Amino acid sequence: TSVVFVGVASAAKKEDLAEQLEAVVQMTAPAATAAFTEDSEGNYEWYPDKDSSLLGEGSFGKTHKMKGKIDGQLYAVKMINVKKA
Repeated sequence: TSVVFVGVASAAKKEDLAEQLEAVVQMTAPAATAAFTEDSEGNYEWYPDKDSSLLGEGSFGKTHKMKGKIDGQLYAVKMINVKKA
């Protein structure tokens, strides 16, 4: 991966920024890879439990409060009803 820094005056500053960017990429790469697995349903768990996680229901499906297994953040996840033909 190459990065072009626009508006950075000195070569030393460019080198410093490139090193910082590389460090950030190295720290976030495992989490980013894990976040985009094929089994996206496995990336969330009911919060606090399945019975009390329902936030709302509409014509397309239900919305539940769920916790991300990768980052521990809370999300509103829409569970869409899909009818197979």
